[in-house]
Amino acid sequence: MKEFTYSLLNIFRIQQSNRKDVIAMELHNYTETVVKEVLNEVLSKRKEVCQCEKCRLDIMAIALNNLPPQYYVSEKGEVYSKLLATYLEIRTKVVTEIIKASMQVEKLPHHQG
Repeated sequence: MKEFTYSLLNIFRIQQSNRKDVIAMELHNYTETVVKEVLNEVLSKRKEVCQCEKCRLDIMAIALNNLPPQYYVSEKGEVYSKLLATYLEIRTKVVTEIIKASMQVEKLPHHQG
């Protein structure tokens, strides 16, 4: 049954990808986008925090786990301009959670050194 379901899914994908009128859509978590943008700004002011990729990802994960996700669907490559107002609303919360997460990672980094 698993192979049958997989085959049907592949057939559906092929049919959809061959259609010219189908617009490719993407699912985005806007909160994640804001966290990625704000992370660099916050860490540039917190030189005492390790800047390695592992610590950066740990900080992002902790912050995102403490923030509500805000999902939206858009056409592939489209910038969702209506989220500007939302950006201003959640930016303060994001900065707060990134600072708290960076303090947590600074105390207990998940790497040697």
